[in-house]
Amino acid sequence: MVALLDRHAGSSNERGTRLMATLLYLVPIALLLGGLGLTAFVWALKSGQYEDMDGAAERVLLDD
Repeated sequence: MVALLDRHAGSSNERGTRLMATLLYLVPIALLLGGLGLTAFVWALKSGQYEDMDGAAERVLLDD
């Protein structure tokens, strides 16, 4: 059964090469997206986005 699947799916060497080629694209993309997310989070911390977490919730309930 395994030989039958290998014959239809290509050799294991071809599948391994395809897998490595895919990983060569996906790993840098994942690292880039993770770095962008970390950069956005650090920017939000430094700009004071998380300073007053309760203020906005209380302002919604209070009527001026």
